[in-house]
Amino acid sequence: MSTRRPEPRNNSNCQGIHWSQSHRIEPRGGLASVKEILKHWIKENRGARQAGKERLSACWKQLVGEEIATHTRITTFVKGELLVEVDSASLLNELSTYFQKDILESLRLLDDFQGIQRIRFRTGSF
Repeated sequence: MSTRRPEPRNNSNCQGIHWSQSHRIEPRGGLASVKEILKHWIKENRGARQAGKERLSACWKQLVGEEIATHTRITTFVKGELLVEVDSASLLNELSTYFQKDILESLRLLDDFQGIQRIRFRTGSF
C-alpha cells in the first residue's frame, strides 16, 4: 500500500493556485497552522497581484493615451467596477461627464478587462 499523498485536483475553485511539491508548506509537528498557511499564500501571490495591476495599468495607458494616463491611476478592479483616481478636479469632471461611456465600451473589448460593468472616477493624489 502506498503512503504517497494524492495531488490536489485542479478545479474551478482553485484557479490561479499552482500546486507543486516545491511550494508545499512543510508543517512543524505534522500540522501547519492557519497563520503559517496564510503567510505562505500571501507571499506566493503578492507578485502575481502586482503583475496583474501593472498589466491593467499598461492597457489603461494604451487606451487613454500618455497625457491622461500620467494624471490617472487604476486603484482597484473588483466585482466588475474599475476605480480610477484622477489628480485634478477638471480632468475628473471631463472624464466622468464626457468620456466615461466611450472608455467603458473600449475597455470591454480588451481581454484584461473582461466583466467590466462600471467605471468610477474619484479625486486622488499620487
